[in-house]
Amino acid sequence: WEKAVVISPRHLSPRSNDIQGLRAKFKEQHEAIQAKDEEIEELQKLLFELRPKLEKEVEGQVKGIMQQAEGDAEVLREEAMRLRDAAKNRVEFLEAELEGCKREMVVLREASEHRDRLLLRNQALQGDLDALAARSKREHP
Repeated sequence: WEKAVVISPRHLSPRSNDIQGLRAKFKEQHEAIQAKDEEIEELQKLLFELRPKLEKEVEGQVKGIMQQAEGDAEVLREEAMRLRDAAKNRVEFLEAELEGCKREMVVLREASEHRDRLLLRNQALQGDLDALAARSKREHP
């Protein structure tokens, strides 16, 4: 009986080992790429299914935000009108107060002028009294 020698392809040449290793790596990478392609397809399918739902959700949120903004704008408009009316009323009140002050100034000015006239008249009368007293002393010592 002769012994049969089994020669492994690895033992044939170093290059054949490299080629087999490259083939194994290529096959492994090809399988990884296929797995990623399948994963991408699943994600695209999921995105395709979820897109309308997400668009509706975002549309609803945008609509809600717009309605809130419109409501806020209305509140701000009303507040601005209230402040404008309050300012207008305050201006009218201050104008009336100013007119009242002007009238009081006129009255005070007239009263001051009248007082000045009375003081001058009083001084004149005092002078007349002093003159009468001096004359009375001369005539009736």
